[in-house]
Amino acid sequence: MDRAVRRRMSEGRWEAHGATQVESDTLLACGEALARSFLIGQEGFKEIAGKPSPILWLPDVFGYSGCLPQLMAESGVQSFFTNKLRWNGITAFPHSSFIWAGGRWQ
Repeated sequence: MDRAVRRRMSEGRWEAHGATQVESDTLLACGEALARSFLIGQEGFKEIAGKPSPILWLPDVFGYSGCLPQLMAESGVQSFFTNKLRWNGITAFPHSSFIWAGGRWQ
């Protein structure tokens, strides 16, 4: 990782978040593949930031699996962030913020 990024993180001016290895589409991948992405991703965040990411960041995917809340809970993720829900100019999603409860994540 770039030294400038690490320096900014130590200054509290840069936050590393994401929780998964890659920004994957969550509808196509099976639950095991998503679980592995969380495991590998959280290990990477431990190396980068010294702790796992409490936020799953998926800015541009084409769907969200119903198993995401449970996978997030099992990997220590408390929050989910996306801006994709507000991009549709024809069929507007009615909320910009909400609590997504599923599995054991509530």
